[in-house]
Amino acid sequence: KINETNKLKFAGYYFNDGADTPLNAVGTDEEGKFVYNGQQFILSTQLHTTFSKQLFNQLTVAYHGSDGRYRLTNEKKLDAKWNQASIVIRNDAVWMLNQDHEVSVGGIYYSMQNDNDVTWVQIPDPEEKGSITRNVTSRNQHPVTIASLYLQDQWSFLDDHSVTVGLRLESATMGDYDSNIDFQPRISYDYQFNPHTKFKLYYGEYGQQLGEMNRTLEQNGDLKSQLADLDMEQAQHYGVGMEHYISDQWRVTMEGFYKEYDHLSIDTGTFPTQTYENEGDGNSKGIELMLHKLAHDDYTGWLTYTYSRTQRKDQKGWYIPEYDMTHMINIYADILVNEGDHLIATLKYRTGRPFTPILSSKKNPTTGADEYTLGERYSERLSDYFRLDIWYEWKGVSFVLPIPFLPISKEKEAGIFPKWTFKGKTRLGLYNVLNTRSQTGYGGDETEQKETYVY
Repeated sequence: KINETNKLKFAGYYFNDGADTPLNAVGTDEEGKFVYNGQQFILSTQLHTTFSKQLFNQLTVAYHGSDGRYRLTNEKKLDAKWNQASIVIRNDAVWMLNQDHEVSVGGIYYSMQNDNDVTWVQIPDPEEKGSITRNVTSRNQHPVTIASLYLQDQWSFLDDHSVTVGLRLESATMGDYDSNIDFQPRISYDYQFNPHTKFKLYYGEYGQQLGEMNRTLEQNGDLKSQLADLDMEQAQHYGVGMEHYISDQWRVTMEGFYKEYDHLSIDTGTFPTQTYENEGDGNSKGIELMLHKLAHDDYTGWLTYTYSRTQRKDQKGWYIPEYDMTHMINIYADILVNEGDHLIATLKYRTGRPFTPILSSKKNPTTGADEYTLGERYSERLSDYFRLDIWYEWKGVSFVLPIPFLPISKEKEAGIFPKWTFKGKTRLGLYNVLNTRSQTGYGGDETEQKETYVY
């Protein structure tokens, strides 16, 4: 706290993760292993300024650095190295004209410089007739710059009605290509029907800049990747919803949505080349339901159910993509066991994702590679996904030094190990308690000539 007007916050984070694992230990029959090591640094500072009871401002400046290496030692011989550094500057101001009228304005600047280097052996693809082994190289050193401004006006009128209108202007620049600029209007309307029930309508336009890589054939038959010159993908969202308080502790919400997509990035090239262009379309629609138990002395939690259908269109026509999930259920419960101790459980269920079935397999007499005869695209689904996680949480954070009899702390664990206790919480959990096996991948076993699943 600098003074009565300004408060400054600093944060720093460091992450490191890695793996050195045989491939046959993760549900495949491949020889070799994957080796991975990555680290990230995050530094940020935030200045919150209160000019008056009606005017607030928040400035954030952050740095994110990431580097690492990933290798596959199987026949694909993939070797990837990356080094990325980005700066984010964001400012948000809120002006409360009165209790019924609020205006927000802000902007963000994001700049990233990356140096990614990837090489691998592309083995014959059994889904592509006549494919052969090729070497692939990809060098990605393009900078990325995103700048955005927004203005939002929210006001209430006639006691029961409120409207929020917003406009976002976004500019995205990938490498040496020209900047893509997009205007994104949004509006929502709320109607407080009675003290317990509220209805809402909304519409919004959204844009997203992707960084897909094209692949071209070299004279020696190798493949080389380079950044594709793409426009932003576009989406229009429509929605209608309702919120109702059954009691002071229970709330139910329902929302229907429809989303229209255009300018989607699709590969229009012929295997093995890749040529990404903004020629794809799509849509999704569905309904979301939630039963919410508000926080109280005994327990809190919620149950959500989502039904949705997603479609995409490319050069081959309309299809249901592999990430479509028709049904999703999530349950969360936080039960107070005693003062400060909680038993927390999460249950997740979703429809299995679609895949394209393999009808038969044979060897190409010229290349010697396996070639599949495929069924209708994404016409079958993996098994449904189910998982239950359980956590126990209690007050206090303890650190024990496993060296006995050191006279460096007043508190001792088991009477001999130095121990320190801090304010906070400690959580111990079990992941996938029921040891449920869910199918996560599909392919063909070339040795036994049959379809296989990864669990």
